[in-house]
Amino acid sequence: MMNDVIHVHVYNPAKSLFKTSANEKAEMHTYTCDRASVCDAYKDGKCILVGNPFGPSCFGRKSVLIGPTKRAKSFSEFVDRAQGHEKYKALKTQPNRIFRVGEGYFLPYAHIALGEDTPFERKSSFFGGGFPYLEEANLTNLSKLYNHRPCAMMGGEIKSYQENVLPQLVKHMHSNYPDLYSDLLSVHPEARDLVDNFDYTGKQAKINTLSPGNMKIGTNYWDWDGEYLTGPGENMIFAPADATHIRITPSPDAFIKVTNVEMVNSETVIGD
Repeated sequence: MMNDVIHVHVYNPAKSLFKTSANEKAEMHTYTCDRASVCDAYKDGKCILVGNPFGPSCFGRKSVLIGPTKRAKSFSEFVDRAQGHEKYKALKTQPNRIFRVGEGYFLPYAHIALGEDTPFERKSSFFGGGFPYLEEANLTNLSKLYNHRPCAMMGGEIKSYQENVLPQLVKHMHSNYPDLYSDLLSVHPEARDLVDNFDYTGKQAKINTLSPGNMKIGTNYWDWDGEYLTGPGENMIFAPADATHIRITPSPDAFIKVTNVEMVNSETVIGD
């Protein structure tokens, strides 16, 4: 796949949430990549560049075609042509977990490329940059990720990496790349504790993989029986009729925030 178009986004000032001038121009954002065919994120309908202007760079590229102003006769034609592209809104937002690209792995985690002790060729600084792509997932590099302790700008350790980021990374390895997780355990067997003691509260989980139970959604409690999600119907917006209870059949790929960790089981799929 040689720099194929993978995603198209259109900025339409006529549909902006904020008031724009008549001279505001439409834009067509085109994303291309020559690694899409070997990228697990792309296979999952995601890209690190989409909706992530300040995030880490990846192998893809984004180009912006400036169109006519709102007052121009060709404005609607430009927007319609862009929205008619076969890749218009083809991808979802960026992935927030480790994913394979070719023979290596991309790791979009906070502070992971910050410092000289990281196993990445291009390291990040406090002002951005960095390219958290692990070309070789060997034992030495996995150990560097595990022992990484990034330093804050004013000195001292950024403790959130060891306390929050590392457990999430190890859990993602366990769930998505078990061979990588096994390799990590061979040099750091104590990493198993990060998975066994992982806090699922607030994480997104595929609802069809949760055990039946009662969960809090917003300010109300809903019951999940493994097939239907049942909850209070009072004040339900857009309900077709007044109701005291609503029963929903979630789509097969629906995710929901975990509020009851007792519903998590060994088969539960955790999202990004």
